[in-house]
Amino acid sequence: MGAEREAAAARGRADAAAETTDRRYAPVTVARRIEKLTAELRRFERDRDGHTRTLYTNTQTGQKYVETHEAATGDYRERVLAEIEHTADEIAYWQGVRAAQIAAGTATAYSREVITKGDLVRYVGHFHQVLKVNAKSVTIGSIVGGSWTDRVPYSEIRGLRDADGKVVRIVDGARVIEPETSTETDAA
Repeated sequence: MGAEREAAAARGRADAAAETTDRRYAPVTVARRIEKLTAELRRFERDRDGHTRTLYTNTQTGQKYVETHEAATGDYRERVLAEIEHTADEIAYWQGVRAAQIAAGTATAYSREVITKGDLVRYVGHFHQVLKVNAKSVTIGSIVGGSWTDRVPYSEIRGLRDADGKVVRIVDGARVIEPETSTETDAA
């Protein structure tokens, strides 16, 4: 009886570990992780090099109020340099994972190079018309006379069709339109 309980507990732990790994390596999760790590790397680089930012501009006088941050020095600089190296290594690892997912067909590399205004993107289970193509996202709106818009990061797009409803595939980073509308679901 005790051995059965131990075996069931071990199976439960193994199942939980497998589910955690599946979620950790899900294509959307990997894409988001790369975006987050890239933002962290830029922050560390700003700390290393120093930077200024405009807090606001007085509309009456045109005077800009600027906040200046000096470059990191001493022990803090050493910590920042170590974080830059560590974060760059993490980005390289996850970009490799993402490239393998794209090569295997489990993820698609949507970007401003393959999506155009008027296309239809699948987001949250429905197709929405692309109103604007941005650097990191697309602006979508209602297909049928709605007045709402939303911004969707490329990593959240689940499928792509042209304005006529034909399936668009990405082959070697290029946009390829399928000859007729497919009834299968588009890849993540």
